[in-house]
Amino acid sequence: MVKRTLESTPRNATHWSKRAMAKEMGLSQSTVGAQRIAELERENRELRRSVEIDGGQ
Repeated sequence: MVKRTLESTPRNATHWSKRAMAKEMGLSQSTVGAQRIAELERENRELRRSVEIDGGQ
């Protein structure tokens, strides 16, 4: 789903909505929302790790 979001756009739109992505992927809107939240949490953990490794500089 993340790859689809980054590499394409829906027909007649500039970005993916949760509704459009759910329909495209054959998933419920709540599943799409949960997937995005999980992805943001992973990105946040990775960012915090990089700041800890760099000493916050």
